[in-house]
Formats: sequence, structure tokens, C-alpha cells
Amino acid sequence: MKKCGLLCVSLCAVLIMSSAGCNLTGGIGKTKNKKQDVEEIEELVEEYVDALQAWDYEPLKTIMSFDLDHTYSWLKNTIDWQKDGAPGSQENFEYEYCKYVASTIEADYDLDDLLIDDDEADLDIVFSTVRWTDVCWNDYENTESLLSDLTKVRERVEVSDELVIKKVDGEWIIKKSDNLFELMLFYCNTPDLISSQGTDWTAEWTEEQPEESLRLPDPVTPEQYNRAMEYNVYELYVSEENIEAFEERYFKESCGEYDFDGNGAPEVIYFGWMEDYGAYFQITVYETEADGVYFCYSDIPSECVDPEGNGSLVMYVTDKELVVTYSYVDNETYICETTVFNKILFPDAYYRCEKDLKAGTESYYTNYIKDLDDDDVMSASEYNAALMGYASRAEVIIYSKDFTPGSTVESPKISAAYDEWRTHDEMCDYYESIIE
Repeated sequence: MKKCGLLCVSLCAVLIMSSAGCNLTGGIGKTKNKKQDVEEIEELVEEYVDALQAWDYEPLKTIMSFDLDHTYSWLKNTIDWQKDGAPGSQENFEYEYCKYVASTIEADYDLDDLLIDDDEADLDIVFSTVRWTDVCWNDYENTESLLSDLTKVRERVEVSDELVIKKVDGEWIIKKSDNLFELMLFYCNTPDLISSQGTDWTAEWTEEQPEESLRLPDPVTPEQYNRAMEYNVYELYVSEENIEAFEERYFKESCGEYDFDGNGAPEVIYFGWMEDYGAYFQITVYETEADGVYFCYSDIPSECVDPEGNGSLVMYVTDKELVVTYSYVDNETYICETTVFNKILFPDAYYRCEKDLKAGTESYYTNYIKDLDDDDVMSASEYNAALMGYASRAEVIIYSKDFTPGSTVESPKISAAYDEWRTHDEMCDYYESIIE
């Protein structure tokens, strides 16, 4: 079964760097740098590495400028959420996963590259971590089996970064880490714990729950709107390489926005492409209470976005849902997959149709997201009724490729389409023009 990955800032984890990997060669830096400043910054970077290795928010508060720059305000929420999880819960499972991955981080830097200008300094640094992508898409029955797989991974990945360091009240602190988010992408790509006895964190969002249990956000204030747009453009810059790879590969404008939850702050939508995984889409959702974001994400078969591919794709919104349907042919089998997200972009349900083009047989499956480890077989009439139920309530086509309105039970009959897709650079320019 193809599953939609739910990416949520509340599920975040931080990358932790091994101090054993630091390269401290390089002496006291350039002649214009004061020896005392260089030594203090060297000590700060070592403390930063140690704090990340400990995966603890408290020491980071004194090292990073949380009061000066709210870019990392979600960090405390992430740690608190995971640490609150009981043994056997998804929260605790992800905490152990992130702790291990973070503990494999190494940092390589040279103090000869340190540039100090009065009360601000810049240091180029290269981080590496175990290749966590080898396990992040898997399901596990317990933490032990996950950690067993992680210990077998030998390959590593690198991310280049720049630390912006500032002196405040006579003390050096880390004001910004340009690519920390990119380095931490594993935090929003976590394995799933199946048969968990802990918190069932998706249960309250399934269609089996009464409609009134869905808590829609209040309208944003002007300040919250501005913060949401800042997060949108930040996410675009973080994912710039993947977005531009999609645009170059498929010659498509890849970025758009839509106010899915109706709070007045549109969510940014973009398509990306990664060498190891192919195409995907992601939506960044600003959460006002936490002053952070979570992500709605799904990988997409490349043939469903490639202009020359044999697949099709349609994304549309109804009065209650975002529906994503794509179809393709694999080894003489026609496959159509649909994932349904509710108004706040948590996944609700999944449907799959398989047709053996050679034998002429058909199979239909469904599940609610909380039961991803167990598909339920449907009849053709049940499948058709479910998919036509969504399609009949379609209001706007967000994105489509090789889509004919009403051509299949999965296809809405309307043709009203969102037509404001932009390139990565155009979308960034747009957000920067409206941020106050």
C-alpha cells in the first residue's frame, strides 16, 4: 500500500552532532580576529555541538538567540511533545529514533575560516549524519527493531551550513544556522510504530469521529498572518534545491498557495524532486498557538507529474477535504491511489484501485489512517460510491495533469482551477513583497 506521510512540526526532532567529528585545526584565525574572541567562539561552537548531542532544550536556550530570532521557536515544542510520550507511544518511539540519528551527526569546520566583524561572526561548517532515509519509510513494531536497523546503516549524508554568531551583552551566542532545517529533515520523516499501545495520535482526525471534533483554527491576526508568510518563504528557501530540481526536470511552475483551513493565512504548496525518491508535494501549515508549522506531504510517482509520463494527477478541494488522486500503470496493472486530508490537512482516509489489464480482474482497498497497517477490501460499488462522494463535492481543482473532468469515478466534473502557480523565485519574491 502506498501511504501518505504526515509531517508535523510537533513531531520534530533535532540533529545532534558528535563532537568527535569536529576539526579544530586552524589556530586563532585571521590576524584581525582577537585571540580571545576566537577562543570564546570556539568554546561556543563546542557547547552548541554538545547541547545538540544531548537533545535537550534547556542548554540551547543560552546558546541560541531565541529571544532575538523566533526562527527556532518550534524546537521546545518538539522536545516537549516527544518527552511527554509514554513508553510504547508514537511520541516516545520518535524520540528514540531522533536521539539515535542525532547522535550520529558530525561537524567539520576550520577556525581559519572564521570571520569576525566587531560583534558579529560567520563560520562555515559541514554537518554529516547517518543516512536516516534508509529506515524512515518503514513500519516497526517496537523501538528495538528500529534501532537495530539504524545501527546497520553505514552511509552518510552531508549538509553545508553557515553559523551566524553575535555578541550580546558581552557573550557570544548563535543567532542563526542557515541550513539547520535542511540538516534536520529527518525530524519530519519518521518511521511509524504499528500496534502501538501508546497515544493514537491520528485517531481524533479520522472520518469515524464526529464532525464537530475537528477544531478549525480561529482567523489570524495581522501579526499572525505576517508570521505565517515568513514561515512560508522560509520553507521555500529551505527546500529551494528540491523545488528547482522539480522545475528543471519537469518544466513546471511548482509553487502555489491556498487557504485550506480558512483562517485567512494561505498555506504554501510546492512540488519537489529528490534523487533517491523522485517527486513529492508538500504543504506548510502555520499553527498559531505553537507559533510553528507542520507539514502535509505525499510522494507522487514521477510518471504522474512528468509531461511525458503515462500517469495522471488531480488535487482538488471540497467543502471539507483536500483530495489527492493519482493513477499510473505498473507491470500491466493500472493503479489509482487516493488520499483524503481534512480541513486542517491531517490525513483521513486512503483508497486504492488495482486493475490487472491482462487478466481483466479488479481489486479495491481502503483504510482509515489510524489503521494503516491493515487494508480493508472493498467492493467495486463501495469504492465507486466513496470516490464519487468526494468528487461530487469538488469546488476547486488545485493541480492536475492529464485530467479530464468526470472521466472516472475519482474525477470531479468541475473544471474551475487554481491558476496562480509560480516558479520558486517568483513565489519567494511575492512573499517578500507582502511581508511587513
